[in-house]
Amino acid sequence: MTIANNSRLTLKKMLWRSLLAGAISVLGVLAGVTPNLEGRSLFIENNCAYAQSIITDEEIANYAQSVLEIEPLRQQLYNEIKKIVGTPPPVVCNDPSTSDLLTGDARDIADSYCEESKAIVEKNELSIRRFNEITETMENNPDIQLRIVQEIMRKQEIMN
Repeated sequence: MTIANNSRLTLKKMLWRSLLAGAISVLGVLAGVTPNLEGRSLFIENNCAYAQSIITDEEIANYAQSVLEIEPLRQQLYNEIKKIVGTPPPVVCNDPSTSDLLTGDARDIADSYCEESKAIVEKNELSIRRFNEITETMENNPDIQLRIVQEIMRKQEIMN
């Protein structure tokens, strides 16, 4: 019985890690921090040089908190726009052409999401630029990704 419970807990932890990694990846896609030829990031310009420097524990904690706060907004954005236009196009906050693909209420929802996301990141003591740099570093560095996922899990355990 104990072995079954332990394997359920391990499976649950693995599932959570996978979901969190997926959520971070989706956040990266919506934020425009995906590998592409144009090198766009969430809101402002991209500069990987600083990201190659040490990412502090405080920055990891602030990044994780931002992701935890932004992810429900992203899900809400997706669901609301889906009701209006069907499958929503990717919303990249620093690329006005992506919101140009939307009209009326859908565009207003996307614009609101971008403003709220920016406010969350800044409230959690990261610049948009640094948030983007950490996102890019995380996508290319499994150690940073692990630190972020562990911090997200730690914060979720505290909240529960």
